[in-house]
Amino acid sequence: MNFNWSTGLVTPSSGDYVSVHWYGNLLAPATEDFTFVLSGDEGFRFKFNGKLLINRWDTCCDDMTVTVPLVSG
Repeated sequence: MNFNWSTGLVTPSSGDYVSVHWYGNLLAPATEDFTFVLSGDEGFRFKFNGKLLINRWDTCCDDMTVTVPLVSG
């Protein structure tokens, strides 16, 4: 997924001071390691299988990556 609001509004009335949560399931096409690339403005968290893997609140706008093993199913 690629969610990029650029300089536009995230909600009808706000382009800043918002929070977004995505929850879901992944169906891996193969059993292998998958790398997620995250970029956020002013902080983000990434949890996978209930484990907090990224907890980044210190800088703006650089990418963070995390690689996790996925099992096809």
